[in-house]
Amino acid sequence: MTDSITIGKQGLVFSAYIAWDQIYLFEEKENGTWIVAVFMDDRLLASREFTIQ
Repeated sequence: MTDSITIGKQGLVFSAYIAWDQIYLFEEKENGTWIVAVFMDDRLLASREFTIQ
């Protein structure tokens, strides 16, 4: 699990924002299904599954 990040400042609104994270595949990672989830103000906006084999 990664840490939460804070975007912007109080009262500042973005029409779009690009954020990313990475998984190092050369490290030992378990194969299988992973989930990425995006939250805003502690509410789930979207989640997607992907597979590492």
